[in-house]
Parts: sequence; C-alpha cells; structure tokens
Amino acid sequence: MKQSKKMILGFGVLLALSSCEKTQVISTKEEILNGKSKFKTTTSAVGPPAGQGYQLMFEEEFNGTSYDTNIWFPRVDSTYANGKSRNRAENVKIINGMLEIAYRQISNNPVIHTGGGLITKQLFGYGYYEARVKFFKETKGFHQSFWSLGSGVTSYTRPLFDDGLIPRYNTVIEIDGVEFDSKPGSQIETNYLTYIPTRQNPGAVLVGAPLGEWSIVGYEWLPGKINYYVDGVLKRTVNLTGDYNVYSPQNIWLTGLATPTRLSTEPDYYDFGGHEPLLNSNAKMQVSYVKYWSKRNVGVNLVGNPSFEYIQQISSSVNRGYEDPIGWIEPFNSGYNRDASEVETTIHAKVGNNRLRHFDNIDYLTTTKQNLNAIPNGYYKLTAWVKSSVHVTPSRMRCLGFGNVERFINIPITNDWVQITIDDIYVSNNQATIAFTSTAKANEWIYVDDVQFVAK
Repeated sequence: MKQSKKMILGFGVLLALSSCEKTQVISTKEEILNGKSKFKTTTSAVGPPAGQGYQLMFEEEFNGTSYDTNIWFPRVDSTYANGKSRNRAENVKIINGMLEIAYRQISNNPVIHTGGGLITKQLFGYGYYEARVKFFKETKGFHQSFWSLGSGVTSYTRPLFDDGLIPRYNTVIEIDGVEFDSKPGSQIETNYLTYIPTRQNPGAVLVGAPLGEWSIVGYEWLPGKINYYVDGVLKRTVNLTGDYNVYSPQNIWLTGLATPTRLSTEPDYYDFGGHEPLLNSNAKMQVSYVKYWSKRNVGVNLVGNPSFEYIQQISSSVNRGYEDPIGWIEPFNSGYNRDASEVETTIHAKVGNNRLRHFDNIDYLTTTKQNLNAIPNGYYKLTAWVKSSVHVTPSRMRCLGFGNVERFINIPITNDWVQITIDDIYVSNNQATIAFTSTAKANEWIYVDDVQFVAK
C-alpha cells in the first residue's frame, strides 16, 4: 500500500461520549477503523482551484482486489422502475486498480436489470470533490453519477449508528457533481436538490459531452455556492438561496443505476433517458480515483443544522427532525437516554423557530453531538447560546477527539439566553467532536441554539 502524509479516514475517536470521562477514550472499533485507513500518493492531473489553500483529506485509488469496507458500503437497498431495476453488491468490484460498477440484465421475463454503487461511511462538508470516470456510452439504460447526499442508516451502517458514530437522519442536500445517461452523444449533467423541508429539484443542466474516453469531474461546495468542473474547466456555478441554502456534511456516492423502459401502464416512473436492449455483457462504469480537499474558511460555521431548524415533511402527518435532530447524533448505548434529547418549535428560540432541549421527568444521561471529519488542522472556536435550570450536576458543552485533551465549559444556570465559548481549540488530527451532555435529575433542563464551530 502506498504511503503519504494525507489523512484519509477517521471517525473521530468519538465513543468517549459513552462515558463521563474528561479525557479522550478510543474504542477498539475506532482503533481498527483508524488503523485501516488508506494513505496514498496523489496522482491527480487536475485537482482543486489553485491558490485557494486546499489540502487533500481523502483519497481512494481502488488498489487491491476489493474495496475497503471500513471506508465504503455498497448501494443495494434501492429499486427503481417498479422493481425492474435493482442495485446489487456483486456488481461492484475492484479490477486492475479500478472500481467497476457493472450494468447487467438478470431476467428476460420479466426484464430485470441491475446496477450498484459505493457510498462512504464518513461524511464530508465544504470542499472540492473529484473523480476520474470512464462512462458506459453504448446504449441507453445506465444512469451513472458521482455525487453527495446524506445516506442515513442502512443495514450496512447500522453498527456505526448503534455505536454513536453517525446520525440517524442526515439527508439534507444532494449535489450531483456529474450525472450521465448512457447512449451515444449523451451529455454530462449537473444538478442539486434540497430535502429541507421537502425534496425539491430545480432540474439538471447539461454542461457538454465528455471530451475523451476518461473524464475528470469535480464539484466545489462552498458556503452558499456550488461550482461544477469537467477536466479542470469551470462549467457551471450555482448560488444556493432559500430552501437550497442548507448545510450538513454528507456522504460521497458513486453509482450506476439500471433503467429499463417504462411501460404505458406504469405510473410514477422515471427512466433517466430511456432504455435500449443490453447487448454488451461487460457493460460497466469505471472509476480510477476519488478525492476530497478542504480548506480553512476563517469564520465559516462547520456545524450542520446549527440552529436545529431542519425539519423534513415526510407526509402530511409525519415530520422528521424533532425526536432525532437532523445531522446530530444521540447515543443510546452505555446508559444514555436519547429520548431526553429533542428539538422543539417555540417562539422562545434564540435563532429561527427551533431549539434543542434536554429534559425528562426521571433522572437521565443524554448527549447531542456532531462529528466533524476531514477538517484542516489549526485553531477553532466553539460557541453556542444556552439556557439552563438549576442542576445538581451542571450540563456541559464539550469539544473532544481533536488530538488533545477534551475541553468543556459548564452551562450556566440562567433563564435568559447567554452565549458560551470554548476558544483556541487546536485541531491536530483533522477532526473534532462537539457535544452537549447532561447528567441530570428529573425535571432539570437545558436549551441550546445557534451552535458555531469556526476556524480562527
């Protein structure tokens, strides 16, 4: 395995929150995760915009004979085209240093096609994303993409959720760095969607056909803006406004979806450009690398859903984001009571309409936290607006897992909003965890709003 100085993967040494220790604790599972992180030499011919201070934080070149299950999990639990299109783990392979996502027909009557993909277990925020891709172009029917979206909890990520490493809900913004529907003469598409408060899609925009056999595609996610690149050329800029101007670190996806033809009797069917008979038994999408760079944006908040405003309207009677704050983690192992942590809508919020509350009518231990990965090293400041009832044991705002001893501040007893600060946090391992923890007696409470973690 090649070596470089670039940090690739870290889940943030975050299970320290499963105890009341003041110092950093690394679990066995996290030691394994960090121990199997990939370190490689960069070979990119393009990379992020020059002179912007970007640092390579993640690099996957798909060496070996299989993908690293500490970094990736397969996309398998989605079906399209009324069940005629399915994602399968066996369609994802590493061959000759390339990721291959196969496009297959597995049945003639009925006609069933399969694709697949990979999704990162780690989340990534503002920065520049890049992949080198060889698209399948011969016939219609294969929707290929490189993109970002929060995956939530699946059968493959359930252990991480159970261990308090990922949030239950985190589908906030979709950034389609590239979408390509297979057929001769097809063009690359770019798009973006919001899922707050509902799924909204402004529509994909064509940015031109691939110029060669391989394409280097990239997208730069900035506060309030997305830039799209193909082979180092800026193709499109989008300003994020209104419901689209949301932020929470998301997963990276590499996917190829099979799209059989729609029958006239099938409603609510999206065929991604149509389908033709699949004659090539070796049809596939190939990826030679995926990379992510981040930079120090002084004063830019890196906390997702910082004021707990993100509520998803799943249906007329179901809203997501109150019991499980979107983008935030509520551990429920080792004696933690996740039901004591929730979001409430009130006119008494500090910012917007919502605030975080810790409360129960029995004694409780609860934590609401967020893991920030792949962030540049350096000094940061953590702030939040808080209120608190009288507590026998004060609740705390905490910062840990950043390469040094945990920092914390007790939340003061006050009926008025006050801002608390942990300053000069020196991150030395490209990650940090921010947390609000209450070890409380029955009917004791705290409120939290407008959480900020910014580079200085």
